[in-house]
Amino acid sequence: MLPTMSLYRHPEIQTGRPFDFDIDDDGWLWEACGPAQLYAHRLATGAGRLIDIPEPRGKFINHILAFQGKIVGVVPHITELLIFDPATSGRTYLPLPGDPIVWYARKLPDGRLALFDRNEGHVILLDDTASQPRAVRCPYPGSPISGHIASGQVLSDGLLYMFVSDPARIIRFDPQAERFVDCLPFAIPDAAPGGFFDDGRVMYISDTAGGRLLPFDFQTERWLEPLPIPGYRTQFGFCGACIKFQGQGYYSLSTYRFPSRIAAGNRDELILPEGWDKGVDGRPPRFLDRQLVFDPASQSFDFLTVPAQPDGVPLICYGWADDKRLIFTGYVIPFAEDGGPSDRPGDWLIWQSMPVK
Repeated sequence: MLPTMSLYRHPEIQTGRPFDFDIDDDGWLWEACGPAQLYAHRLATGAGRLIDIPEPRGKFINHILAFQGKIVGVVPHITELLIFDPATSGRTYLPLPGDPIVWYARKLPDGRLALFDRNEGHVILLDDTASQPRAVRCPYPGSPISGHIASGQVLSDGLLYMFVSDPARIIRFDPQAERFVDCLPFAIPDAAPGGFFDDGRVMYISDTAGGRLLPFDFQTERWLEPLPIPGYRTQFGFCGACIKFQGQGYYSLSTYRFPSRIAAGNRDELILPEGWDKGVDGRPPRFLDRQLVFDPASQSFDFLTVPAQPDGVPLICYGWADDKRLIFTGYVIPFAEDGGPSDRPGDWLIWQSMPVK
């Protein structure tokens, strides 16, 4: 059964596709698009805030995390973390060790942060914003094409799972011991792994441009039969990030048609194949107005779709969930003259499972 969702638009915040977000302990959602502003949405009331960052660094803030009362911004184009204090609006930067290229981070179960360095192959651990981060080098190198680890998450066995491609491999890290455990090959070496979640025994990994989920029993270390996703190459061409909510996996969908590759050693260069600028619908690639939902109990697929809007095409990409709340963000792409999605910014939108009071 799909959850009931409520949609909120912020016409006072005009944006392109926003990046990864988080929720703080006071019920504010924090997100960014570009280098110089933070967006905030109050889950309980629907109120919005737009906060300017003086003297911005980098080109964009790729990931926002609420961490120990502060807002941490991951900025790929610099070797520092943005630290913003919502109580005072103060802003500082925390240096990272080495010359990392970090796009994403993850909260660990014990409250620390793990950051993923796809340049030098480190997991960077941060205890708090007053301490110096420390780097643990990965002994399993990525490919010279796509570089090292880009992201990861902790599964129910307590290990941090990450991927590298070309060929596809699973890398496991023990956050408590602060050491890498092992490196496991995919049954399909040319898979392009993306988002995943687990049911306590099996993790369901999206083969991003392959139109399938790849189930892996991480207790027995055995690959199961791939699961074809309905709508592949007709509704979507790329199945990406995943979040888990009440036992089901929610995967973002895009009209992009190729594996995603970020050039090794380059802070913003993407490896783009011929034809990359045309999605499955013949238009420039974009995220869709829906999430793929997979239920491991019934082994079935469904779609959770944003209500149609009269003035544009809804787009949702990143999601967040805890035991009771499910939230997605995006924006409403204004219509072009031909009735399709344009390249103009639009209203920031929040799609949440709890209505405002």
